Amino acid sequence: MPVLGLVRGWRRYVTAALAAVLAVAGLVLTLQPSATAQESKQVWTGTTSQGLAVAFVVATGSRGSYVLEVEEDIAIRCPIDHTVQEWGMIFEGPNPISNDHFSYVGGSPNSISGFAGSFTGASSAQGVSSLVAPSFVRPYDTTQTQVCSAGKVTWTAAPKTGSARLSVPRLSHTLVVTRQPDGRWSTTIHQ
Repeated sequence: MPVLGLVRGWRRYVTAALAAVLAVAGLVLTLQPSATAQESKQVWTGTTSQGLAVAFVVATGSRGSYVLEVEEDIAIRCPIDHTVQEWGMIFEGPNPISNDHFSYVGGSPNSISGFAGSFTGASSAQGVSSLVAPSFVRPYDTTQTQVCSAGKVTWTAAPKTGSARLSVPRLSHTLVVTRQPDGRWSTTIHQ
């Protein structure tokens, strides 16, 4: 009989603890605003001074306005072999818009990249971008490298009507800069 009483007491304890956990979880969920329910997104598209595509997503909600993702095609020139390489740059992660300005900067041992913009009106934005990356002078010859650069590239963009998807084509070299949960940026190169 004492074992049965212990089991009944354990059930009451577990039931009370579970009820308390669910009540706290319900309170926490009630206090957290839903970002997706209150957030609107707008895709902006445009062209760079190199004649290549640029696109980014702006989200606006109760916490302000953010640029969520940037995609840009960019050409870099290499000084030794005089080649031009087209790269895709992707900046991921929320970046706040402050006084109509935003910027991303990424770097790794392999590259340095940047993208900055200003909203010049309700339907216009402009900015600059850059990319510096190493390249082999001859494919598969690791004895001589060169530093290739886009220089200063300018861009203009306007809100896109229709699909809320970015549509910059993927190139053979893609640089991805991602904001991590701790706020730091990480950079990866896909070839």
